[in-house]
Amino acid sequence: MSNLQFSEFLKKKRERDTLSGHIDWEIRRKIWLDKLDFLFHRQIAAWLSPYQKEGFLDTRIDQVAIQEDVMGTWGRYDAPMMAIHVISETVTLTPVGMVILGGLGRVDMVGSLGKLMLVLNDSGQAPGFHMVRVTSIPPKEAVFHNLESARSQQIIPMEERMRRADWYFVPPTDRRSLLRVTEETFTEHLQNIVRS
Repeated sequence: MSNLQFSEFLKKKRERDTLSGHIDWEIRRKIWLDKLDFLFHRQIAAWLSPYQKEGFLDTRIDQVAIQEDVMGTWGRYDAPMMAIHVISETVTLTPVGMVILGGLGRVDMVGSLGKLMLVLNDSGQAPGFHMVRVTSIPPKEAVFHNLESARSQQIIPMEERMRRADWYFVPPTDRRSLLRVTEETFTEHLQNIVRS
């Protein structure tokens, strides 16, 4: 790596760190709450509506207090949570928070047979650090894999990433992959965590 490459690296790092240092928690929290509202009201409640009309289940949306210390004064807020009553059992969908590793927010879906994680993600790829990998080839020399693609990626503000993001299941058997939350995947996973 030449000094010019290192200088460019440092400039990009400063740009990213400066951009991430000015976090508007109020806007991020609003987007997060909108994403939760959309998931619970417009997606899940709509998908389950035919079964609710048949009397097989009932849904309810309440509020839960969230505390995210990293957000400072904006870190305490109320967020929607959903309960799905399936005959004699209840499945809850409870937001964990929006400041998480590997995603832009997380909801835990808990039933009598287990727990699943739903993550808000803008890439459709599982969390990981595979963008830039450094391998020592002889000592003191390094090869950067995919460095050009990492450099060429535009820095997108977190608020925009959150707006673009979709909900994904993190399969418990393979945490390296993601499965988009759709009507089919949701009802399948709901069925898997409720006793038959």
